[in-house]
Amino acid sequence: MPSLPSLPPGEVFLFAFIFIAALGMLIIADKRRHRLFRDDRKPMASHRCRARPLFSELGESSFQLDALVEACDDPFVPAGMPFTLQLHRPNRRSDYLFTKVRTSVERGHSVFVDVEDYLTSRKARICANGWTVVLDVVHVAGWPSVGFTWAHQP
Repeated sequence: MPSLPSLPPGEVFLFAFIFIAALGMLIIADKRRHRLFRDDRKPMASHRCRARPLFSELGESSFQLDALVEACDDPFVPAGMPFTLQLHRPNRRSDYLFTKVRTSVERGHSVFVDVEDYLTSRKARICANGWTVVLDVVHVAGWPSVGFTWAHQP
């Protein structure tokens, strides 16, 4: 078996220094990338409403909420405007919170609904009696938001 040629100690230290410097530059570039593109994680549009639930239905993989707007952060949305949210059920980790919110909705307590429109998805934050759960939005009807235009509908 042929033996590998040995490098002089000076070259070994040079290669080690170049390798460590390259790793350091990659770490700095990664931190800078996260600092530069941190605004990409913010929602494009977000609207909050306090609503009175009318109907809710729990399906195999979805949750539907029909409600009437009581108050909204958009001044052009009248009180009493109906809307429907069809949401994905949560994963097992947030199932407890979802159960608490769903129970409050079924009892008719007022809920705060905050729908955030991101570049690739929509999230709904539902708060009821101090419990908050964040769910993925499947379909929206009548939601008082300018952010949900025809381009976002399936």
